[in-house]
Amino acid sequence: TSDFTISYHQLLVQAEANTAALSSPYTVADGEELFVRIEDNTTGCVNFTSIIFTVESRPEVSPADNIVQCADDLGINVAP
Repeated sequence: TSDFTISYHQLLVQAEANTAALSSPYTVADGEELFVRIEDNTTGCVNFTSIIFTVESRPEVSPADNIVQCADDLGINVAP
């Protein structure tokens, strides 16, 4: 929002000094920690936090088997 300026940094000292902000988009690595600088544009108050990312590999997708069900199969529309 326009109330805050948020930037992301690789090191806490960079976030504290407001230097070397990461560009967007940025590709993170698994286990990477980024430091976030949040500055209130009205008061000038600054806060920091960090985020550790977990990046999972993409799941493999296999085509589904054809499922055939007949209406006269035992238990389907027919009493067992």
